[in-house]
Amino acid sequence: MIHPKSSSDDSSTQRVASRHIRRLLGMLVFALLVVSMVSGQARTGVETSDPQATLLATEARSALSGATIVSDLKLSAQGTWSAGSKQASGGAALKVKGALQSRLDISAGTFSRSEIRNDSGGPGGQWIDANGVRHAAATHNCWTPAGWFAPHTVSRKPQLG
Repeated sequence: MIHPKSSSDDSSTQRVASRHIRRLLGMLVFALLVVSMVSGQARTGVETSDPQATLLATEARSALSGATIVSDLKLSAQGTWSAGSKQASGGAALKVKGALQSRLDISAGTFSRSEIRNDSGGPGGQWIDANGVRHAAATHNCWTPAGWFAPHTVSRKPQLG
């Protein structure tokens, strides 16, 4: 047997629906207030930056995007050289020419060494000991890009010739 709906059933359903709608609207207004407060705080924060850092970051982004061609790079560094139980600290110069040639010169106290890479004809290189004697670099040590320390050489396809 089908019972017709009474008007009291309709009004209680409307009250429940109205209560849910008010609750949802309240949560929406609260969420909007939180978002506007957070974004307002972010905008009112004082931003400071180092002009030199900004310039370097802009130049680096330009070089990495291909807008500026970087052909040569020279870096100076201080570091520690470890070979087994031997350690020495001192300076280093890292140079890269194009994407296929690089040189690393290390001078740490009585220890010095140069590593030269020229991948023009494929991976290859040599190293020069403290006495000036040249040695062929092991092929597996030449599988990394010649300019491994310079992102602009690693992120670009090398141009041969």
